[in-house]
Amino acid sequence: MRKIGVIANPQSWYNKYKLNALSKIVRQYPDILYQEIKEFDHLITLLNNCADHKVDLLVISGGDGTVQAILTLILNGQTNYKTPPLLAILPGGRTNLIALEIGLKGRLEKIFRTLSSEVNGAKNIITKPILSVSVHPDHKPLFGLFLGMGAFTELTLMGRNKFHRWGLAKSLAILVTMIYFFIKLIFMPRSKSQDDVLRKYKIDFKANNNEFNTNPKFIFFVTTLNQLVYKMNPFWGQEKGFLRYLSIPYPPLNLLNSLWVVLRKKDKTQLEQLGYISNCATILECEIDNDFIIDGEIIKSFPNYPVKIKADHQLKFVCF
Repeated sequence: MRKIGVIANPQSWYNKYKLNALSKIVRQYPDILYQEIKEFDHLITLLNNCADHKVDLLVISGGDGTVQAILTLILNGQTNYKTPPLLAILPGGRTNLIALEIGLKGRLEKIFRTLSSEVNGAKNIITKPILSVSVHPDHKPLFGLFLGMGAFTELTLMGRNKFHRWGLAKSLAILVTMIYFFIKLIFMPRSKSQDDVLRKYKIDFKANNNEFNTNPKFIFFVTTLNQLVYKMNPFWGQEKGFLRYLSIPYPPLNLLNSLWVVLRKKDKTQLEQLGYISNCATILECEIDNDFIIDGEIIKSFPNYPVKIKADHQLKFVCF
């Protein structure tokens, strides 16, 4: 039997409502090591405690940012784990983009009943490539599963400020923000806030060490996930590599129709004529002049240092 550990983030949005239920259920299993994150500075201590107790199935109850922080510490060798444990993700945040694809679903009682039984079967375990993002030679890389640049950063901030206070989940808030923004853009006079977002961004990128694409960009996405929120699949391309990327040009021509094609499972080849680029890669390099997003967290970029993205680590997740 595996030794199970749970690390829960009480500050994650959904956990504020379900954490009491989670801790009550976990207490029914005395062999489970249960810990809550009081401060992120102590996260290494919690992970070391898991390693010292021989936890080999780590359940993360939190949002995408919590998952990203734990992946970064483990894969950078900053904990006592010699090899990464098997991971399981309980959706506990607003977005839960990662958990939508590789998380645990269902009632908590059933989830822990299943986890406490044998989960070695291949049907319950998947292997997922992880983004490795380097922002500066003197900084350790960041690890996650989804990255967004350009207007996506501004729209994310707008969504948090405008729609999160309504209580919308982060993924829904971002989607509502994009729809709201583009409807206003098309049918109403331009405002200063729109001008701040609808502009060209410096996102010069090269894939697999080819030449840099220096055309003006509007949005740039990179992920190892198979889909985004609400089963949106905006990627295409047949080259080898775990990195799936999408470049939306500035100005984004034929905007509403293009967005519909990008976000739904339709033939996207027509978008290439409008300057949209999507493919797979083993390595990406991006020269940018703005901050960007990894798994919902804002990451500072550094002038004169390109952002380097790889997927040279893979982790195993329990998923059912």
